[in-house]
Amino acid sequence: MKSTITLLLISAFSWVASGQVGDRIHDRLSEESGSLSLSMNQSLDDVIDGDFDLEDAGVLIQGEAHKTKVSIVSEENNNLSSLYHQIVNVLYNAGMEQILAVKEDDGQVTLWVEELNEEVDELHVLISGDDDGLVYVTLYGSFTVTER
Repeated sequence: MKSTITLLLISAFSWVASGQVGDRIHDRLSEESGSLSLSMNQSLDDVIDGDFDLEDAGVLIQGEAHKTKVSIVSEENNNLSSLYHQIVNVLYNAGMEQILAVKEDDGQVTLWVEELNEEVDELHVLISGDDDGLVYVTLYGSFTVTER
């Protein structure tokens, strides 16, 4: 058990070592068996442009995405649980705050930002499901996330 925890921590710290958080996580996930990675620039992407109100969560996101990256790891990958925990550790160690968690019977969706009420340049969404694999999305741009 100690060796598993040590391995998770070493993996998490090595991810945090350089570059933007989202880029490092997407690079790591692209190495996984059964993975698909996509990158969309502004000309293809208008995911967030203006206000995005998550009323149930009490969160308002204002800003504009210039680029979006999506990484999907198939449910056939045997390391999904480990990958999920590694991503969460990297986000925490990079100072990200989980501002939304929606849990369902078959999985969960979490939203992460660096800081509430400040301008940030990355939004992170992590989706995990028992039978659906793992999806990690990073929105790059200029955003302000405030509590309602």
